[in-house]
Amino acid sequence: MKAMDGLTLLTPPSGEVVGIDEIKAHLDIKNDARADLLASLAKAATASLDGIGGLLGRALLPQRWRLDLDCFPCEIILPLPPIKAVESVSYVPPSGGINATLPTSEYQVIGSDKARIIPAFGHQWPATRCYPASVSVTFECGYADAAAVPEPIREAILLMVGQLYLLADKSADMRSSEIDGVGKWEYLDPRTVSNMSRDIVNSLLMPYRQMAF
Repeated sequence: MKAMDGLTLLTPPSGEVVGIDEIKAHLDIKNDARADLLASLAKAATASLDGIGGLLGRALLPQRWRLDLDCFPCEIILPLPPIKAVESVSYVPPSGGINATLPTSEYQVIGSDKARIIPAFGHQWPATRCYPASVSVTFECGYADAAAVPEPIREAILLMVGQLYLLADKSADMRSSEIDGVGKWEYLDPRTVSNMSRDIVNSLLMPYRQMAF
């Protein structure tokens, strides 16, 4: 489990947003000789975007989190969109003891990409003990599966893997090659390619970035 800023990861995501076959097709790789490297690069690229520490501030694949608060605010803002479901809202009553679970009829979840929880009509938040983490919200978030992840995010991950693969390739610094009696070939500077890819990645991801939680 990973905790950060009142958030604890309960069930991490499984699987990958882009598969090895997609990566090989993107990079025009015909064999499986570097499959392990490609899988590792895909994990690194995805991790840089996914979850509370990711650049997007959203969940890419299904995962479960717990949000701990010191008290009930006017409305509970849920991070890591898209929100799939709120499993429970619990709190420590003023007298202490065992956490009480708030009935689902007493609160309402509004939205998915900018989800928030408010008291249901005619209800108000209960009193809680004045103590850290007196309120806990357990929720599920993330897109349904890899195919449901928006295509711009998937394409950005493929481009990121391509950049990382270029850095890992021992011939990445080669700008030309020559075969005696055949000819000479010039290549675009890899740093130029990397900068171009980075700009495209930023453009693809911009609409999906969330404000800091």
